[in-house]
Amino acid sequence: MKKHNILISAALSICAVGMLLPGAAMTVSAQRQYENCIENCRVYDVEGVFDEYELAQASTMIQELSESIDMYVAVYIYGSETQFASDYDVARIADDNYDALFNPQYNVDTDGLLLLINNSTNYDCISTSGMGQLYFSNSPSNDRIGSILSDISSSLKEGDYLNAITEFCKQVERYYDKGYPANAYTYDSWNDIYYYASNGKLVSGTSLPKWYDPNWFMGICMALGAAVITGLITGGCIKSSYKLKKSLTPTNYICHDETIFHVQEDLFLRQYRTRTQISSSSGGRSGGGGGGSSHRSSGGHSHGGGGRHR
Repeated sequence: MKKHNILISAALSICAVGMLLPGAAMTVSAQRQYENCIENCRVYDVEGVFDEYELAQASTMIQELSESIDMYVAVYIYGSETQFASDYDVARIADDNYDALFNPQYNVDTDGLLLLINNSTNYDCISTSGMGQLYFSNSPSNDRIGSILSDISSSLKEGDYLNAITEFCKQVERYYDKGYPANAYTYDSWNDIYYYASNGKLVSGTSLPKWYDPNWFMGICMALGAAVITGLITGGCIKSSYKLKKSLTPTNYICHDETIFHVQEDLFLRQYRTRTQISSSSGGRSGGGGGGSSHRSSGGHSHGGGGRHR
């Protein structure tokens, strides 16, 4: 019975740690905290590629997506008459448009994303905010932003904007349903700030929590493994001590031969001590381990995302 309890406890401990391991994923509901901003979730057809019916249809898809993932979502379509000086300008406009629609309060970043379709230089861009930076990561090891832009590229080249927005909504919802990796974070190199999830909210700090260090996870796993083995051995010893032994007879105490005592001494005892250095790495700033990049918009809000040429 005791051995059974030990096995159950060990299994529960391993499962609990497994939920925290870097490969695990979690889905935490966001919240559109500004009610008056929800109506801004739609398509802004600056170029005029849609007729009235198509624009309403596209905007309905965006509104339904926003409701489904509980984040703010918008799409801007710019025409060839708009001359962006560089790719940086496209990203800056995408950030500023998101802030104007969904970030009404300074130093409060709402959760969501904005797609900017650019027919001027054909460099399309997605700006993410809040928890959107983690759900729609731009990490080199898990570039969801790049995948979304790649999936809608062919439709944009053909001028089929309705199908591009349909595919955009499908991919955004798919990635949201998958959840963000438990160790996902972004790093703002300009301001030397990390952003990561805590209780379903995006928080910032000058360093990552210790559990983002893969060496920390390895240490926990090794400690749990040692605890399980020790528990099994201890349980086995306790169980064996309760087993009934064969009773002794008086003849067992009679010495039939001469008793000889041997004394051995070890005069060459030595003591050895080894030390192992534990790495103090905080996850690094190269974007590895689920890390992406972020930056500050002109309005002072944190944004992630990225762009792609068609």
